[in-house]
Amino acid sequence: MFSLGGSETGKKILAAAAPNLTPVVLELGGKNPAVVLPDANQQLVAEKIARGRSGNSGQICLDVDYAMVPANQLTDYIHLIVEQLEQAFPTYSDNPEYSAIINDAAYKRITGMLVEAQQRGTQLLTINPNHDAVPDATKRLIPLTLAINSDPDLQIAKNEIFGPILSIFTYETLDEAIAFINTHEKSLAMYVFGKNKAQLNRVIRHTSSGGVDINELALHAGSHEMGFGGVGYSGMGRYKGGKVGFETFSNPKSVYKQGILAKYTTRFMVPIHNQRNEKRFKKMLGL
Repeated sequence: MFSLGGSETGKKILAAAAPNLTPVVLELGGKNPAVVLPDANQQLVAEKIARGRSGNSGQICLDVDYAMVPANQLTDYIHLIVEQLEQAFPTYSDNPEYSAIINDAAYKRITGMLVEAQQRGTQLLTINPNHDAVPDATKRLIPLTLAINSDPDLQIAKNEIFGPILSIFTYETLDEAIAFINTHEKSLAMYVFGKNKAQLNRVIRHTSSGGVDINELALHAGSHEMGFGGVGYSGMGRYKGGKVGFETFSNPKSVYKQGILAKYTTRFMVPIHNQRNEKRFKKMLGL
């Protein structure tokens, strides 16, 4: 059985499969982090994260859920990301390029996150250059929004957003950023931007996720050597990619045909009743 969806739905599918011992491959989601190192190309990072997060209104399992940026670069990244989002979507109403939220339940969940964050004093930046009448419950349109350093106990910080909201958190040291990531469940993907190899490797070694991209988004999902999948809360099993995908959805069956040793293996492998057979058996095994 194969399922693609959210982690909570994955739990139900796994529970339903258990009584029948049905093998399951789960490709789930999670809070995919983007760790931006101090030496990263700011313009390129902002473009990739902003454009990637706004695709399908953030309803893509491999989207960046939250970005971690150096504290002294926060203002720069906010400015650059807002600039990118305004260029990508100057308007929402009647814009065929901007996606609606998939259903009413998802719309209420995402807007509920925003209301909670606003009530708790989170800095929210709504990208709405044309001043459209959004959020729009009828059309299920939610404007692209940045949430800056929200409290860790808020839904927007704890749960996968899967919508047009990008959380941005700041860090002073790389160890602080790694520790923050490890407070969350393991994600389907993690993205690291920067040039310093030692720092890149440190992030990769000290965190766990289904896959990692360095200075890019989501391209690891096309790997034909390892396949694609999550780990822990973000899924189990790997699929896609030639041999990996074939083996995932196949059941290898071993077949052994005995040759000239047939009479000896039966004779020596049945219960041993005397020392002579015991010696022969040990000799055959090299004991």
